[in-house]
Amino acid sequence: MMKALALASLIAMSACSRATADDVKAPELPPIQIVHSTDYDPDKTMEIDAGAIYRHTFTTNEGGSIDVKVTGAGRIVNDYSVVSVQQGKFFPYGGSRMIDVQATGKGKIKVEGTIKHAGSPTVGTDTAEYIVKTDGVIKPIAPVVHRTIYKPSHTTRSKVNKTDFVGRYDGVAKGGTIVASISGPGKIISRSIIKTFNGETVPDETNLTMEHIVQPTGTGMVTLAVTTTWPNAKPRTYNFEFEVE
Repeated sequence: MMKALALASLIAMSACSRATADDVKAPELPPIQIVHSTDYDPDKTMEIDAGAIYRHTFTTNEGGSIDVKVTGAGRIVNDYSVVSVQQGKFFPYGGSRMIDVQATGKGKIKVEGTIKHAGSPTVGTDTAEYIVKTDGVIKPIAPVVHRTIYKPSHTTRSKVNKTDFVGRYDGVAKGGTIVASISGPGKIISRSIIKTFNGETVPDETNLTMEHIVQPTGTGMVTLAVTTTWPNAKPRTYNFEFEVE
């Protein structure tokens, strides 16, 4: 069964994000549609559209290994090792690996992870299959580079390297908004709307989440400001600070 990465509460949201002058004059990025499964059911084949991205998370213990193979009408577009940041402290998820697979055309996609745990002779397999129900024009992409991504769950300041990414999940109820901006030597390189399959063939449209990924552009202090507004509530802003070394 595919397990989604619970780095922050995957609460609901349907949002649109806007760039600000602090976004290092980056152009507005249209939200990317990312879907993932919290309760994968092999008897219910999930359906997505061409161009959509399906997120898979594989986890082993520290010192273990994960090999991922994608066959059919899909390709890997993002490949991350994940580190949770809680109150400024790092908590690596062993050998956690987060893979985004993009549907490239009609047909079936199979994503298979071969998982080896350190200290155990057992080799496990975690597999998901889904169907791409529409066709479309898929743009070429640059070669995929494996990166480390830090996921802060608290506003306590933390430190990262220039080659690392910082990612943040935030959510509100449907009808609310999420606005993210950045100050300091960094830029928002990805804004994604997360749709969740709850063991069904189509995603749950009532609860959505948005993810922002930040790439450092130099050394120094970076602040990712996320303002969430729930329906019929006042906006609240959370500042996630990290120092780039």
